[in-house]
Amino acid sequence: MPSGIHTWTQSDHYALARGFVENDLNFFRPQTLTYPYHYPATFNPDNPSLVTAVDFPIHNYIPAVIMKITGSQSALIYHLYMLFISMIGLIFLFRLSLLINKSVTLSLLIVAFVACSPVFTFYQIRFIPSVPSLCTTIIGLYYGMLYRQTKQIRHFALGLIFLGLSAMTRLTLVIPFAAWLGQAFFDLFKETTDRKKRIFWMCLTGCIFLGSYGYNYYLRTEFGSLFLSKPMPATYVSQLLEITTYVIKTWKTDYLTKAHYLLIALGIIYWIYNRIRNGKQRFFGTPNWFVFFLFSGSIAFYLLMCRQFPAHDYYFIDTFLVPIIVFLIFLSRAIAPQTQLAKRIAFGFTFISISGMLLLNLKKQEFRHESERWGENNRINKNFEHSEELLNKLHIGKKEELVILDRMAWNVPFYFMHRTGYVVMTVNKKKLEESLDLPVKYYVFQNETFLLNAYKMNPKIIERLKILGTDGKITICKKTSPQKKSLFEFLQLENKKPVFERQLSDSMAVEWEIKGHATDKNTFDVLASEEFGPVLKLRNSPWFKTYRVVYFSGQIKWNQQQDIECVTSFTENGELTTYKVFSVKAALKPTQNWQNFRFLITVPATQANINELSVYFWNTKKANYSVRNVSCKIY
Repeated sequence: MPSGIHTWTQSDHYALARGFVENDLNFFRPQTLTYPYHYPATFNPDNPSLVTAVDFPIHNYIPAVIMKITGSQSALIYHLYMLFISMIGLIFLFRLSLLINKSVTLSLLIVAFVACSPVFTFYQIRFIPSVPSLCTTIIGLYYGMLYRQTKQIRHFALGLIFLGLSAMTRLTLVIPFAAWLGQAFFDLFKETTDRKKRIFWMCLTGCIFLGSYGYNYYLRTEFGSLFLSKPMPATYVSQLLEITTYVIKTWKTDYLTKAHYLLIALGIIYWIYNRIRNGKQRFFGTPNWFVFFLFSGSIAFYLLMCRQFPAHDYYFIDTFLVPIIVFLIFLSRAIAPQTQLAKRIAFGFTFISISGMLLLNLKKQEFRHESERWGENNRINKNFEHSEELLNKLHIGKKEELVILDRMAWNVPFYFMHRTGYVVMTVNKKKLEESLDLPVKYYVFQNETFLLNAYKMNPKIIERLKILGTDGKITICKKTSPQKKSLFEFLQLENKKPVFERQLSDSMAVEWEIKGHATDKNTFDVLASEEFGPVLKLRNSPWFKTYRVVYFSGQIKWNQQQDIECVTSFTENGELTTYKVFSVKAALKPTQNWQNFRFLITVPATQANINELSVYFWNTKKANYSVRNVSCKIY
């Protein structure tokens, strides 16, 4: 399943493949598993549709065809397809480089440069079409450069076909396509061979691209889209500088490793040295107009979309990786070794450079995957992984649609549920009320976030819902007519007796390892110098043989200038299996008076006899605060 960074975009593209399987491979009606309800300008509630506008979805369609043939919708099919296309692209990158610089060693180095880019490696087997579109661009450049040497019209045609395909599948890559068209246009005035045929292929590929863009525009106006389709430039120069500084600081070692930057610097220094020693040298070579249009177009696109770059590392693949590849290939031609000694030195340098890039890239991938393990998206995946079983148990049919009362990657829950529906992306009182008017019977929420999100924003929502069942991670509700009820009545805990209950004020409660400084029987103060507030620990409890609900509640008072975190962790046989952090400030109203806090946390069932549950306040921001009437109940 899509996970880790940019799960939202990844899940949308995987959902497109699943959508093609569901619509019997109708390429002209791309659809996902969720309605574009969060885009009211294009969503028609009277005639909702799962169809969405998207750039030419061939890289979603091919995995869907394989899924349809094999009868499996496994994400592994998508991963293998992406990996296959990326390997083909790297092979053509080697051929492209060798075609220009005539050096096997430097061509291998350039291939390694791209393959060891952390962002390329990460998305090489993911679901976003940036890498396969980049690869078709590389194939197009290879045939384009091959034409400049062979003058065979079929190479000219293949170059434009692959470059045009890249532009269709990833609109950003219209830049190298347009740049090559610009070069081809100026070449018409210098070369008369096959001029009419070249004009034909230029017009044909250009018209096909425009037709694809026009059809995508039609889908967007008719059905809406889950994908961004408007410019997002900086509004003023200082914002542009601020964004650029942030992007460099945040992503510089995700784009390229330190070894990559060192390699570029050494290459430029060596070229300058050769230029000084040998006199004037051509740097870029023959396709000067292409290089000019490519670099200026990439900069223009960055200016046009710069507000997206801070949150989207893969934009580097779409925008700047092609210019960097072109730069390195022509730089390598200028510094290619000519003597046997130089070739041996280049081979040794290449081996050291590849080793450095590979090691740093592996370290970055390890960091990314470790961050992914404890990320919010991975938690959502785990919460919904058995949702289909719960729905089937409650006899909710495959054709029934559902509403997710939480902000998340909108297609992810529907993967697991094998159903379609809506996601309330903006969790506020108005949107929650509007969601109750949707033509849907069933509503779903995550147990651990319901009190913090939907209930906090609109407490009356529980008057319209009745719980049908839960697996401890998510809860399925049915929409009903309005009925007054308390939170505990809604959660069906009103008449249940907790298996465990401890008050912070209980002097005999050994489970409270840290309490704070008692000012009276029920009130405890925590100082800014203290890392932890109240800490409750339960060790080796038999209660967790089945899933449990932990209800941590009380009252708190502080100035809210610094945040406090409520943390729940659960270990099994010494291994941390559950770790959840909630912002106390985000869960409360902005007031310095006493107010109630309530955290509802689910603990999955375990068969481990050695286990430990910890529930505590973590004072990472060094706040002074007071708590009273604190209790922990386990149901």
